[in-house]
Formats: sequence, structure tokens, C-alpha cells
Amino acid sequence: MSNNGIKLKLIFLILSMLFKDSTLTQVVLAGGKGKVGLGILKNLISNSFNVTLLSRNESKNIEDFKGYPGSFNEIRCDITKQDELSSAIDCCTKTSPISAFINSTGFRPSVNNKNITLDDWQKSILVNSLLLHVPTQNFTNYFLENKIKGSIVTISSIYGLVAPTFNIYRETPYTTEPDYAYNKAAAIGYMRYMASLYAEHEIRFNTVCPGGIFSNQDPNFIKNYTSTIPIKRIADSSDIGGIVSFLCSPNSSYITGTVIPVDGGWTAQ
Repeated sequence: MSNNGIKLKLIFLILSMLFKDSTLTQVVLAGGKGKVGLGILKNLISNSFNVTLLSRNESKNIEDFKGYPGSFNEIRCDITKQDELSSAIDCCTKTSPISAFINSTGFRPSVNNKNITLDDWQKSILVNSLLLHVPTQNFTNYFLENKIKGSIVTISSIYGLVAPTFNIYRETPYTTEPDYAYNKAAAIGYMRYMASLYAEHEIRFNTVCPGGIFSNQDPNFIKNYTSTIPIKRIADSSDIGGIVSFLCSPNSSYITGTVIPVDGGWTAQ
């Protein structure tokens, strides 16, 4: 094992004491410190899951969840690197078996720029494909080797399902870039493939497609966006957490290969 892997194990053995109740179901969440990921983390902990966060950087002002039944640990890990990820999974299992993996990661080198360079396009496709494939394959292998009927949930976007409505960006500093739509659509196709391939093992693969999430955006954007949504409000990150918790639970044991929009009715129009 690499020195980095040994360090990850030592870090985890210390952090494992943070689980208040080690008998609770453990799920692993990558990208748990983004605006979507934090809502997922909070919902999971409030619904009595233990969560292990995988992240490249140390926590920055993560809310204190001491009042919730579940709890969380954190391992510094680049999920595109096989050695780091293998060590992280091994560390997780020292506490309890893993029942689910949630992938809320993403790489956007040209955010808010429709005129993406070829170099950024290549980096975006490579990094996002690795962010999707490497952890999905590793957790699938873990479930297979341990005969666990696990759940894997990937966070995509409504732009993986439908084209952007560019009018919502009028008189705002925002737009959306072409590689974002490409990567989010690719995630849906990949997860459907995996759902079909591993169905006989009852390992489940589902995709959640959020609409816009509130993040103190420009008021013109909020106005433009909410005017197009049947439910007439932009989502809070907590709106995404409920469906993810459900897909990680035994209550969704017959659901695989699905693509679930959480968008206030955007894609229903």
C-alpha cells in the first residue's frame, strides 16, 4: 500500500469515533460540500444514516449536526485516483459495511462561458468521465465482492434531459456551458447501462436530475427562473436530499435505472 493510503487509514481510524451510533447504515457521499451535496448530507444524517464524506479538501464551515440521529466522518480522497479510493473504501469498512454511494461531484473549467476552448473541453470530458466511472466501478466491485445489494446514486441535472432555456440568463451574469450538458447527459446513459448490467445482482443505479438550486444568485436570475417554474420557486438544496435518502434505503429496493427530475415541474412542461 502507498504511504498516502496508510495515512488515509490512520486518519479514518481517528475520525471513525465521530459516528455516534455505529449500528446505523453507512453511506458514502462524494461532493458533499457543494450546494447540492450539503443538502443531501443534512437529509441523510437527519434520516439516521451514518455518512462518510470523500473530498479532496478539508471541511470548510460544515454545519454542526450533533442534534441529528446520524453523523458523519470525512476522508480526504481524490476519487479519480484508484489507490486513494481503494484505501478510502477499505477505511470505511473498518467501521461498518457500506450500503450506498452517492456521487455529487462535478468539474466545470468554463463555468458561465458558452465559448469553451478546446483545451477546457478536453479537460472537462476527461475529468468528469473519471469522476463518474472510477468510483462507480469501485463501489460496484465492493458490492459484488461482499454480496451486498447496494445502491449507487449519481447527481446529474435537468440539462442532462432537456436543453437550456437561455432566456432565464437574460440580464444576469450567468449562462451555461456546452460541456455541462454533455457531461450530465452522459451520466444518465452510463447509469442506465450499469443498471442493466448488474440488475441480476440487485445492485441499483439511479440518477437524480435537480433543477436550479438557490445559492444567493443575482435577483434577475431568480426572477427569470422562477417565472418559468410551475411551482414558482427555486429549489433549496434540502429538496434534493429526500429523494437521495429514499434511493439509499430499502424502500427503493425495486427501483433501478431510473432518472428522477427534482425540478418543480420544469421538465413536465
